[in-house]
Amino acid sequence: MAGQLTNLGVVTWMSSCVAKVLQSVSLSWPAAFGILQASYFLIHYLFASQTGHVGALYSAFLAMHLAAGVPGTLAALALAFNTNLFGAITHYSSGQAAVYYGAGYVDLPDVFKVGFTMALINALIWGSYWNFLVEIFGPLLICFCTVTVGFLPKQYSDLENDRAL
Repeated sequence: MAGQLTNLGVVTWMSSCVAKVLQSVSLSWPAAFGILQASYFLIHYLFASQTGHVGALYSAFLAMHLAAGVPGTLAALALAFNTNLFGAITHYSSGQAAVYYGAGYVDLPDVFKVGFTMALINALIWGSYWNFLVEIFGPLLICFCTVTVGFLPKQYSDLENDRAL
C-alpha cells in the first residue's frame, strides 16, 4: 500500500496540501511541529507496518517540517523517535504486536485500549521531555553545536549553507 500511495502521488499531494495549510494559518514552528508529529503518529492506524509507514511518509513529513520552519535535525530525530513509539498502538502496527495478539495474550479490544493509553502516556512523557531539553539544555546545545561546526575541517564548512533549511 505504501508503494502504491507513493506511485500514485498521494504522498506528494498530501504533503503539499498540509504544508500550504500550515503556512496559510501562520503557525509558529513549535505549533506546526506538534501538529505534524501527532499527525505522523496517528496516521499509522492506516498502515500495516512500520516499514511501509516510514517508506511512504517519513520524507514527506520531513519536508513538511522543514517547510514549516522546524529545525532539520530536530525534525529528523523526532520523526525517527516517533516511529518507534507507534509500534504498540494496534495488533498490526509492528511485528511484536502481531505476535502478542496472534498468540492470544491480548484480546483485540484490549489491544486498541492499551495502544491508545500508551499513545497518551508517550505523548505526555515525550512532550515533557522535549520541553525539558529545550528549556534547560537548549542554550548549551546551541553553543556546543556552534563551537563544533566552527572546528570542522574545510570540506565540511559548507554546512553553514545548510542552516538556511
